[in-house]
Amino acid sequence: MLGIPLYFAFTADIQDRIDQLIFVWLYGLIFNKKRHQIKIARWKKFLVTIFIAVSYLFVQGAITMYLESKEECGGRWTYMVAVYFVFQSAALIGFGDLTASRSLYLTVHLPMLIIGQVLLQSLFAEAIKYIRYKFPLWVENAWDAFMKAAFNKNPPNMIKFPQETQPSARPKKKKEKAISNKANNKKMVRV
Repeated sequence: MLGIPLYFAFTADIQDRIDQLIFVWLYGLIFNKKRHQIKIARWKKFLVTIFIAVSYLFVQGAITMYLESKEECGGRWTYMVAVYFVFQSAALIGFGDLTASRSLYLTVHLPMLIIGQVLLQSLFAEAIKYIRYKFPLWVENAWDAFMKAAFNKNPPNMIKFPQETQPSARPKKKKEKAISNKANNKKMVRV
């Protein structure tokens, strides 16, 4: 009952630390900038996260292939099968069609799988942010451009209709017009 929430809290803390490591320390080291000078755009952060997560999958897949393709394991895993196994383990999918045959694998690579889970969780979180905030703007801008091109005018939701005038019951007298003009002049304030 306590294990799953504690694990999620643990991975969230690790994700924060890895994000700091990746996007502050590494970026500052590469570009020789101070921490307060670093302002990373969301798409750059997303691309760096994709690069690191995919690199992790390929490296961990190579290690898994090496350990599981030994003669004493009984089976020969190809590189793509090992990458598939690492991805489904790190993404918490776990279909059960592949299992590690060595107990050493669980003790040695369990920390690496936790790091992989954190990296993929970070990748999924960045993808969700990107889709949630950027994609609707792209769709809206594309729709507006299409409507302007199709109608050679403003899009329908931006068309301004003239205000309908209601006929007055009786015409205003000169005195009433003067009073209403004075009231309108008082409302206008110069800045």
